[in-house]
Amino acid sequence: MEGQEFVGVESPMRTESYSEWFQSRFNGIDNFLGTSLKGLENQATNFLLVVKAELHCRAALKEKARVSKSSGVKDSNSYQEKERYKLGNPKSLHYLNQSNCYELVGVSDAHDYLTTKRAMDIVGISQKEQVVLLLCDPHALEDTLCKRVMITPEEIIKRSLDPHGAAVSRDGLAKTIYSRLLVDKINLSIGQDPSSKCLIRILDIYGFESFKTNSFEQFCINFTNEKLQQHSNQHVFKMEQEEYTKEEIDWSYIEFVDNQDILDLIEKKPGGIIALLDEACMFPKSNHETFSQKLYQTFKDHRRFIKPKLTRSDFTIVHYAGEVRYQSDQFLDKNKDYVVAEHQNLLSSSSCSFVAGLFPSLSDKGAKSSKFSSIGSRFKLQLQHLMDTLSSTEPHYIRCVKPNNFLKPAIFENISVLQQLRSGGVLEAVRIKCAGYPIHRTFDDFLNRFRSLAPEVFEGNYEEEVACKKILEKMGLTDYQIGKTKVFLRAGQMAELDARRASILGISAKVIQKHIRTHITRELARKLYKLMKREIATVIIQRDLRRHLTRKAYIRIKLSTVVLQTGLRSMVARIEFRYRERTKAAIVIQANWRCHRAFSDYKKLKKASIILQFRWKVRIAKRELSKQKMEAIKAASPVIREPSHSDIDAEKIETLTMEVENLKALLWAEKQRADECERKYAEAQITNEERRKKLEETERLVHQLQDSFNRMTNSMSNQVSELKMILSTSNLSSISGNFTGEDQIEFISSDSDSSSSSSDFTFPAPTSPTFPSVKPSPFQLIIQDISAAELSGQF
Repeated sequence: MEGQEFVGVESPMRTESYSEWFQSRFNGIDNFLGTSLKGLENQATNFLLVVKAELHCRAALKEKARVSKSSGVKDSNSYQEKERYKLGNPKSLHYLNQSNCYELVGVSDAHDYLTTKRAMDIVGISQKEQVVLLLCDPHALEDTLCKRVMITPEEIIKRSLDPHGAAVSRDGLAKTIYSRLLVDKINLSIGQDPSSKCLIRILDIYGFESFKTNSFEQFCINFTNEKLQQHSNQHVFKMEQEEYTKEEIDWSYIEFVDNQDILDLIEKKPGGIIALLDEACMFPKSNHETFSQKLYQTFKDHRRFIKPKLTRSDFTIVHYAGEVRYQSDQFLDKNKDYVVAEHQNLLSSSSCSFVAGLFPSLSDKGAKSSKFSSIGSRFKLQLQHLMDTLSSTEPHYIRCVKPNNFLKPAIFENISVLQQLRSGGVLEAVRIKCAGYPIHRTFDDFLNRFRSLAPEVFEGNYEEEVACKKILEKMGLTDYQIGKTKVFLRAGQMAELDARRASILGISAKVIQKHIRTHITRELARKLYKLMKREIATVIIQRDLRRHLTRKAYIRIKLSTVVLQTGLRSMVARIEFRYRERTKAAIVIQANWRCHRAFSDYKKLKKASIILQFRWKVRIAKRELSKQKMEAIKAASPVIREPSHSDIDAEKIETLTMEVENLKALLWAEKQRADECERKYAEAQITNEERRKKLEETERLVHQLQDSFNRMTNSMSNQVSELKMILSTSNLSSISGNFTGEDQIEFISSDSDSSSSSSDFTFPAPTSPTFPSVKPSPFQLIIQDISAAELSGQF
């Protein structure tokens, strides 16, 4: 249904609230005779579908023109169609700006528009019919939408509608055109044979809905789901009970939630919600508040009806899937049937034969527009007819679950999926199934599948029923039933049997695989034996050839090794000699340096001791002088006459003069000693400077010798590495014998003392080796690397 899908769903909004009822007919030999497409009451579907239809077609046509312009190819048909249909900005049109969706993401509108036109042509809407509009008289269209004719027994009354009533009349006409344009035309083009008895019907219906705002559409949708849920429960129980009774097994009644009280609340007549809604629609002065108050008064004690708080028009119904709160402010308008006779007469008088064919003239009996008709009543009748049809057939239920609300892959919303399973009654159906015996298998199918669980049962002549029972007893299952022709198992028992069967089949498969692998391995072993014999002969030939080549390579390597060993010995001897010379020079330098430091310390101590002795002697002399003065005073004889001042001064002068002479003598001696020390210090300083220069020169030579030694050490290490590489690439491992005695080569270097016996390299005699007839010992080459750090560690 390419055309209907194109105009029915064009954006990922949750408005997929339309139902489709496909009916295919077949004859007795399975030939397809035709099909038809029906739907539940179109007025009960969301009005956004009509808006989307127009928006989608307009956007597609506009995109087609844009693509043609951008590609450089002018499509005259696209521009002519835009002018003919007066296509402008969708936001400026009332119908199109209601959905707030003006662009399709990820969809090529131009391609879809051409596909839709092709599909319409296929179902019988020609190209000419696709391009026409209503082609009605403008004045007649205005009178039809803005006025209403009421026929009474006495006279015909024409009254004008208010703006709201005119808008509702306009929307009703749009819905009717949308329905007949697609559904009726498709059914007419497909065609079917009414006399056929073989039918396959597919009911594609929306699921349970509970939005933030729930109106008359959600009310009808949930009413339908309540009906289908009741039919599903009855169908499941009826089939199970008939199966149990037919097979004569013991079973008990299974409790389930019956929603008959909800159906009575909605459709009971009189007193149901639909009946009260029709009653409110027939009174001109009724509104949604009076209708809600009527519901509150009628169902105030009903356990499935709840009056929400702080509201005057909302009401809540406790459905099987949960509580849903409905807003009744548009219930009355949406329940009224605005497809009136004026609309029918207007469109049937259209100058376009296609539009006139969609709306044939009404008969005189049906032209009376005064008779009230409601959407809810017709919806209930259609739903009852659907239930009767389902009851007369063998139904199969398929529950579709939407993984996410974004219509994108790899996104799984757990809460949304769980809500869909609950609202679809899947969990309740599973519970009902698990309460009984959900798994039924005939004896023949059961034995064919599980005969591997008890092979001994088939060795005797047992009946099928007894054989099935023995298999189940052997598996340890108890809670099962054996009927006349079938085995009834609880939930999970089939999985247990399948697991044991898979285990046994796995073991059998392993045994079969073992024998097959044994056969394959035996064949491979025979082929491998022949191949190995050939490979052994090849190996013998290769061994002899490699022995010859390796012998020649060994002789060359041996001569090269002797030359290399000679150079290494001379280099080590030179290094050792230089090391000894540097050691002697270093000892002399160290001795001179220690002498210099000791002499400097001695001079400092000597100078300090002289100064200290001088100061101490001065102090002692002062004490002695003072002491002598005191003794001289005490020893003087007492006289009556005091001595004269001149005698006393002469004695003091003489004493002081003697002391000064003594001090001068001491000072001269100390001065002579200090000059001697300064002279020796100057000589020692000159000697020290010469020694320092010699030390710097010696250190420079030591560094040069160290660098030379490091370079020689690195060169020796490189030569040893090259020797190892030469020996490894000469295929020494393929030599079939080991070399003993004088054929053993050992490269040994030691960092011990300067004894030549421990640091020399032992090489074999330069004579050519002889290979004995027996297998010689393995060729051995021992080289102990001497790193630069080890050779220079003594410095």
